[in-house]
Amino acid sequence: MATKQINYILPEFVFLDGESPLGDILEDRTVVMHVQTASVFEVIHMNNVIISEFKARNWDWQYINSLIPYIEDIKLLLHFTTAEDEQLEQVVLKLRDWYFEYLFWKDNKFI
Repeated sequence: MATKQINYILPEFVFLDGESPLGDILEDRTVVMHVQTASVFEVIHMNNVIISEFKARNWDWQYINSLIPYIEDIKLLLHFTTAEDEQLEQVVLKLRDWYFEYLFWKDNKFI
């Protein structure tokens, strides 16, 4: 078997996985980390859940699914960050673009 050289540099954003010996401890929730600021966010597709109040800092997004067409209301929750407010706002904008690109890829993956 040939060996493969691996680049151990993490990308700017990564999905966190809740798989453990206890099962899926995140219960299929979508949690994303911005590596450089150690910011931990949760992405909630609001069309699928009913929640009346969020105590964490949050942002509202709308993603237009171009296949159906369908507008998805998305809420981004901040669980933890080391970023200052100005830097955090830039991270959130980058995360929105990154996550929407992921959704577009996912939507088009099954065509």
